[in-house]
Amino acid sequence: MSGTLSNRGPAAVNAEATAIGIYTRKVTIHIERRWHIFRRQKGDYVTYGNMRIRFDVNKKGQTQNVRVLSSDANPIMADFTLSAILGAKVDPMPAEVVRELALANGLLEITYDVIIY
Repeated sequence: MSGTLSNRGPAAVNAEATAIGIYTRKVTIHIERRWHIFRRQKGDYVTYGNMRIRFDVNKKGQTQNVRVLSSDANPIMADFTLSAILGAKVDPMPAEVVRELALANGLLEITYDVIIY
C-alpha cells in the first residue's frame, strides 16, 4: 500500500475496497490526524520538504520498522512525521486482514510520501 500526506489538499492512499485496503485507510487516517496537529504546533519551523517512509503495522495495530527511504525535510519535520507514525493509536487488525497477511509474516507494509510545499 502506498499513500501521500501533504499540507495542501486531501491526503490520498492507494487503497482498494478490500479488507486490507479498508484497514490501511484507517491506519493512515490516524497518522494523518496526528501529523496535522504536529504540523500546526511546529508551524514556525516547517519548511518545504519531502519524505518517503516505509513502515509495518502488526496485528495489534502497532506501527514498527519505520524506515526513511528518502528525505530532504528539515529535522523538525522529520521528527514530527516519525512521531505521528510511531505514536498512532490504531485498532487491531480485523481477522480477515490477519488471514490475508498470513503469508507476509502478518505485517502490513505501507509506503508513504510526505510533502510540504
